[in-house]
Amino acid sequence: MELRFQVNNAAISGSNTDWKALGRPTPRYDEIVGKNAKKLKDVVKQSYEEAEACLRTNYHGVKLVTRALVPLLELSDSPRIVNLSSILGQLKLIASDEAKELSRVEDLTEERVDAVVKGYLEAVKEDSIANKGWPTIYSAYIVSKAALNAYTRVMANMCPKIYINAVCPGYVKTDLNNHDGVLTVEEGAKGPVRMALMPDGGPSGMFYNQIEVNNAGVLNGVISDSEVGYHNVVGEKEKFKQSYKMAEACLRTNNYGVNLVARELLPLFELSDSPRIVNVSSTMGQLQIIPSPLFQLKLILQHIPNKTAKKELSDVESLTEERVDAVVKDFLEDVKEGLVESKGWPSSYTAYIVSKAALNAYTRVLAKMHPKISTNAVCPGYVKTDLTNTQGILSAAEGAKAAVSLALMPDSGPSGLFYSLMRKLKKSRQEKPVFGDNLTRIMESFSGPWLGIGDFNEIIASSEKVGGRPFASLSAGGLISVINETELIDLGFSSNSFTWNNKKPLIANIKERIDRGLANPAWRLLFPYASIQHCQPTNQPTIQFCSAQLKSIPNTPNPIKFLACWTIDHTSRYIVEHAWRIPVRGSPQFKLCLKLKNVRRAFKVWNPSHFGNVQSNVKLLSKAIDQIQKEVPDHANLAREANLQITLDEELKEESMWMEKLVIVLMRIFFQHPRALIFPSLNLENVILLVISGTDNWMLCAIPSDSEIGQVLNQMGSNKVSRLDGMASVFYKSYWKTIKTDVINIVKSFFTENHLLKEQNHTYCPYPKAREPTAVSHYRLTSLCNINYKLISKILASRLQSVLNKLVSPLQAAFVLNRLISNNNIIVQELWHTMMNKKGKSGLMAIKIDMEKAYDKMEWAFILAVLENFGFDSRWSGWVNNAGVLNGVINEGEVGYDDVREKGKFIRSYKKAEACLRTNYYGVKQVTRELIPLLELSNSPRIVNVSSTMGQLQLIPSKRVKKELGDVGGLTEEKVDAVVKEFLEDVKEGLVESKGWPSSYTAYIVSKAALNAYTRVLAKNYPRISINAVCPGWVKTDLSNNQGNFTAEEGAKPVVRLALMPEIGSSGLFFNRMRESTF
Repeated sequence: MELRFQVNNAAISGSNTDWKALGRPTPRYDEIVGKNAKKLKDVVKQSYEEAEACLRTNYHGVKLVTRALVPLLELSDSPRIVNLSSILGQLKLIASDEAKELSRVEDLTEERVDAVVKGYLEAVKEDSIANKGWPTIYSAYIVSKAALNAYTRVMANMCPKIYINAVCPGYVKTDLNNHDGVLTVEEGAKGPVRMALMPDGGPSGMFYNQIEVNNAGVLNGVISDSEVGYHNVVGEKEKFKQSYKMAEACLRTNNYGVNLVARELLPLFELSDSPRIVNVSSTMGQLQIIPSPLFQLKLILQHIPNKTAKKELSDVESLTEERVDAVVKDFLEDVKEGLVESKGWPSSYTAYIVSKAALNAYTRVLAKMHPKISTNAVCPGYVKTDLTNTQGILSAAEGAKAAVSLALMPDSGPSGLFYSLMRKLKKSRQEKPVFGDNLTRIMESFSGPWLGIGDFNEIIASSEKVGGRPFASLSAGGLISVINETELIDLGFSSNSFTWNNKKPLIANIKERIDRGLANPAWRLLFPYASIQHCQPTNQPTIQFCSAQLKSIPNTPNPIKFLACWTIDHTSRYIVEHAWRIPVRGSPQFKLCLKLKNVRRAFKVWNPSHFGNVQSNVKLLSKAIDQIQKEVPDHANLAREANLQITLDEELKEESMWMEKLVIVLMRIFFQHPRALIFPSLNLENVILLVISGTDNWMLCAIPSDSEIGQVLNQMGSNKVSRLDGMASVFYKSYWKTIKTDVINIVKSFFTENHLLKEQNHTYCPYPKAREPTAVSHYRLTSLCNINYKLISKILASRLQSVLNKLVSPLQAAFVLNRLISNNNIIVQELWHTMMNKKGKSGLMAIKIDMEKAYDKMEWAFILAVLENFGFDSRWSGWVNNAGVLNGVINEGEVGYDDVREKGKFIRSYKKAEACLRTNYYGVKQVTRELIPLLELSNSPRIVNVSSTMGQLQLIPSKRVKKELGDVGGLTEEKVDAVVKEFLEDVKEGLVESKGWPSSYTAYIVSKAALNAYTRVLAKNYPRISINAVCPGWVKTDLSNNQGNFTAEEGAKPVVRLALMPEIGSSGLFFNRMRESTF
């Protein structure tokens, strides 16, 4: 007699629940194991007898049955044991130190499980379960299921022939939960039945939740994408620097890491009906070189010249995993001995090329060894990732398409192949031209940085042709396919748009751009700002490569400035109306920005034909005159200067003429409609002193009407300087009928949504008052806010003016309507006269207080608190907060208010410094201290502290502090706390710089330095937990005023990668994104 299936389903709660007091059928999950467990203290009660009965049934009962049936199960060809457990039996829910024994998978025995159960029952008898870390609600049930899960693992080790697993059937309607559940008995039975019928070769000793059972132990597909670089690019003419450590790390990740993952997952793949493995590789890992005389291009070639490696990795028939490993091992030995180039390995991108070549070879080996699994490698294209410094032509989503398409390929698809992008996944409608085919083979033969320039005799877009038949992408040659499939990058061009002309007249004339420069991603990374310049056409079209444009910061075009004189030309109105009607999408604020951009583009084209480039011509002529004046003053130069000066005078006269015409037009409008420019004064009769009433708040918070917005606009001066976006108020007034709806929508959206785009409140502070300005006070703070922003701020200011009388002291004369500062001057003179003429023993003293720009020294937190105390509505405070914070731009460099200095020193306070340390350092310590007991129950715990490169010790001048925090061997938590405490005392006493602390961003730097040191301390104290610190980069957050190089998602990547680092990973280190760095 034999037995094939055994399903153990024995469970009692072990507690007595007062259902009437509970008031519902069952308690919630958070009331059993969460923070609300105390609420059930008087509802769910447990005695020693009930706890002992629960363990006897749920744990010991299963053991007795299993022990009796194992001999019969071993007679079966595919025996199964399924233990019905619960998610409440997970060890993370038990804080007891004794329960940690159950997580020791390797040396776990039945006796140890029994000892844990016995220890729990003794704690119940002594009424000390809470003190010893055992659960307090349904504790016997939780411990019994945790013991059952552990016993499942023990049995799986003892009986390897039997597949033994535990499963939680879900929240099933039974007597145990008073028939309150989400699954019927039949639905709850599906998981255990599927586990019992699982095919041979599946896992054993595992715990499954109901939702995991549908595909338990079966894996349909995996995409292996592991990449690290290995070198530092140091210059155009210098060699690529690499070290053995970087090369070894590159191979360990790109090659061995993929092998390890595939080896572990192969048993699960073989259980699937249509398994897939896709290895993300690169065209740089290809072995073949296909020379061709098709092009005489000057290319920088890189490949694998090593003939032995080529032969080993390209021998498909006899290729084995051992041979691939041997090639990799030889390469690493040559790197260690400094024999890379002499042994025929690539001189640049060496480890990366070898790792991808090895991965391609291993793909073929896997395909041979496991014919049932479709295994292929694919190059996703030149994708914007950290590896390419976010340079590339494809987004991450676009790069993923090739890998996903391979993973979803039909079962009849090939295996053991390498795909470059999507070339072999898409069936071409027609045969690829010979030109494109040959060019593809040439480009794929090379690796490393290269550039090709010449006549490719083909266009790739409709914008590259004028005249003749229209361009059709379907009829194009092979160049488009080559660029897409081989990751080529078109460098673009400047100057003339076309490089070829058929020289025919009128409609027969055809112009095309057939000359171009194509580079691969490696070359583009070396020269990110290089471009092609088309020279003036001669008898033969030519192009010229501008190598001089290799600068670190690209030029940014200046926005076109709206000239008030344009408004007197009636055609300008049609230009605005046409540009304004172009459809755009987005929020009202974003739509307005796009429409203004369209108007600027239209005016840029319209201006030369109607007014001429007066300003541009003036600049060019002035520059030419300056150049001539620097040369030798001979007869020819003097004559040229005289002619240019005459032309310049004519241009200046034309500019002056247009301005005079504008003044005439404006004066005519003024005298024809005088009342249109006169507005009634504000009505202050109903202002109630001392208190902001409900009526006041209703007035302040009302959504502005169309007429109010138009009135505020008309109050602005017309002949003001153009704003940052190039548009002055005269533009808005002149074309109000066209743009009225969008402008009103953006203003109203601010008052309804309390949100303002950052593009709306940019401003300039461009005028220094000193020769070498070092502080904001050295600048003349001229605000050039956009008109859209000014409309909002003026509406807020005009409304505030109506209640200002009750907010400002009667003794204050400035800024308040109907009060004159001269009145105070008269009073002071009377007081001074009295003091000077007073006689007697007692005298009078006058104190002059200089309140220089006191309103510019206020903190926002203080201003908002004052508004709240005055009784302003929270909506009004929010509007002031959002509309009042500007991004300051000084000499084209943006600074936040954290950077504002007073008399050369950064403004700091003890309160801010203490808050910074309390959050950035002490807060992390407190959270870590609370969570470490739970982390220690895990098999692979991780702690990742998000720090900053500003916390590196080199930024702290104090040698003593550097020594304290840099002493890794003797560093303790007490020493770190002492440094932090000393810093706060120095801040309180005003001794920051004299004691060697940083002069700017002081508290932030110290907090992050302390966090980095605490990371090392933790790593020493808890060697089983992988603990590291990481700087996510300059991320766009509130802390950086939403300025930065990375989005929140991109900034989270290095943090997540560290958290998912393999168990062999290091601990106690600091990473700058994914690169290990110094503390």
